[in-house]
Formats: sequence, structure tokens, C-alpha cells
Amino acid sequence: EYPREPLVEDAPATVAEAYARGSFRFVAENIHFNGPVDMPIAGAPPVGRPLTIELYMAPQRTRGFPADPGLLLAAMPVGADGRVEAELPAGVPLFEVLRRPDGKIALGRDGQIYHVSGLNFGTPGTVARCVGCHAGHSLLAVPDDPSWTNLAPSARVTASSTRLGSPGLFEAKALVDRRTDPIIGEWAAETRERETTVTLRWDSPLRVREVKVYGTAPGSGMLGRRDQTIKSLAIETFRAPWPAESKSVYRPILPEGTAVPMDLEQVVDTLVLTIYHHGVDGRYEGKDAPALAEVEVTAKAVGEPSRVVRILRGDADCDARLGLSDAVSILGGLFQGSGPPCCQEAGDVNRDLSVDLGDAVHLLNHLFRGGPPPVSARGAADCAGAEEGAFACERPACP
Repeated sequence: EYPREPLVEDAPATVAEAYARGSFRFVAENIHFNGPVDMPIAGAPPVGRPLTIELYMAPQRTRGFPADPGLLLAAMPVGADGRVEAELPAGVPLFEVLRRPDGKIALGRDGQIYHVSGLNFGTPGTVARCVGCHAGHSLLAVPDDPSWTNLAPSARVTASSTRLGSPGLFEAKALVDRRTDPIIGEWAAETRERETTVTLRWDSPLRVREVKVYGTAPGSGMLGRRDQTIKSLAIETFRAPWPAESKSVYRPILPEGTAVPMDLEQVVDTLVLTIYHHGVDGRYEGKDAPALAEVEVTAKAVGEPSRVVRILRGDADCDARLGLSDAVSILGGLFQGSGPPCCQEAGDVNRDLSVDLGDAVHLLNHLFRGGPPPVSARGAADCAGAEEGAFACERPACP
């Protein structure tokens, strides 16, 4: 039997008390830094979003559940380079949160909140450096030049054709998910056209060092043969609307990736891959239409993000197209407690400055009964600009 000694609470009760015990320098070299393709960690916060980082400490001072609220240490805007530096108290659990201009917590495509839970810890007088700097990413080694990383996951990606099938399969967004898993991590076109294109667009200007394109893995598929090779393709970059660089690649696009160096002097915001009819050999999942597994774009941001979010009116679930899932997103938020659409401005289908049942009815009527399209600022189903604010979107969805 152990003696019953009273527990001693020595966690700091205030921010001032925490700093009085010593501090360390926290240096997030680039919060936009992504792990390698197929590394099982979530994507980093994207470039081109006007975000603020909030730094907290979370010592458990009085209770275990519910936990004591975190204490705010600092808040600062995140620049285009993704670098954040702050003096933080040593010896206490710390975490950070990225907040959108409308005050909401920023979420990734996978629904993850970007933050670190106690991983930016330091002892007095030390310097803690990290890249990515949220859960999992703090385990990445800091490279010699952390300003360069794969910024493809920050892009809005669209394709001229996408194979029809089960929801979530073969979609263009699989090209920037950092995964090359068969089928679920691959994009496939519906038909073999004279030209099939994939377009990546960013909301911050970039310098691109390298584009690496991953082909699909061979083998026996769920729907048929998987012996396709893309033998050639073209890569074009733009600083919209002006062209910047054009390269033709006359070598196979390998499953382990085919790298193409790019001109560092060019500042771009759009990248287009074009696969020509004669550049496709073999079949992917039983069809001769082209397919790819991933596009990796090693780049760094060289300008500030856009202050206007481009949206597609009616695209309430932010998948860059109109469909039944958008109406489901609106109705789920209204009647099933699933929260508001990821893009409230897009969810305002009839543009009456609110998201309600009328928006779902308007969209369903358009999709299935030939009714009028969602109402943009110009009165048509079109791309529109939404100013930052409480009714804007975090993720641009307009092609």
C-alpha cells in the first residue's frame, strides 16, 4: 500500500507565469510543406488562403474532462512563404490553430483541422524548427531550403473528362491527394479523345522547379486490364491569361514518377497537362481512355494570396461541379446537424443572402426538372467572385 500524498499542481496558471519559467524559439519554416507522395500523413495547409495562425498553451491546471481551455499566446497572419516565428513558453503543452477570415477553423480536403497537439514543445533557451508543423508533419526532417515543396495539393484541379462510376473514384482531385493507390488514388478519363487535359490552378503566383507525373500501376484491375502507359504528354504553364512555358515530354510516364524540370524564371498560377490520342498505349481498368495516378509540383509561392474567392454557384460541397451531393450538403446542414456547406456563398443557390430550403429546391429543380440554373452575380450558372468574410468560401471551386 502506497502512502497517500496530496498531488501538487505545478502547471502554470497564467501566460505570464508560463513565460517566467523560461521560453524557446518556435520556427515554422514553412507550414505549407507537404510530405512525399504516398507518405501516410495528411496534406499541409494550402497556399493562397488568407489564414491567421493562433498559438496556444494547454496546461491541465484543474481538471481532466472537460479539459481546461487553451490560453492564447499569439496570433499572426500567415504569409505566402508560410514562415512563422514566435517566442513561446517552455515546458508546457502547446498547439496552434489556423483560422479563416470569417473566424472559422480551417479544414483540409479530408476534413482534418490543421494544428499541432503538443508537438511544438521546447526546453528553455532552445530553438525548435519544423516544416508542415501540424500533426504528423512535425516528424519531417527540415530540408536545406524548406521554401520548396509539393504545392499540387494547394491547387484546384479539373479535367476535361472523368470516368463515370462510383462516387469518389477516378475523380480529378485524386491527382493531388499525394496517393497513388490503385483506383481510389487515380484519375481516369471517360473516353479517349483527341486531346484530354488536366488543369491545376493556384490562388498565389508560384515559381515551379519541377513537375513529376505518376502513371498508373500495372496489374489485374477490378474492371479489367491495367496495362496502360502514357507515352508522351505536354506541360504548359500560364500566368493567367498569358502563356509562360510549354514542354513536350516524349518518354513514358512511369508509376514511380517521371520528372520534368521547369524554368525557374517563370512566375505562374496555372498548369495544364495535355494527353494526346496517339500518346496512350494499352488499357486502364478495361478502357483505352487515359489515366494518371498523381501530379507533383515542386514550387514555392512568390506572391500574396488572392483576396477574392472564386466559386461555382450551387457547388455547396466544393467538388467543382453541380450535382445531387450539393443539395444533400445543404439539406444535411439544415435538418441533420451536419453543419453548414463547406462553401456557404455557393450554397446560396438562389442568391437571397441565406442558405435555406429554397436553395436545395432551386438546385434540385435545375438538376432534375430543367429549372433555372443557380443565380450568379450576372444571373447565370457561372463562376462568381466572393469577397472574404463571414459568407465566403475557404476553398475556391471555380474551374
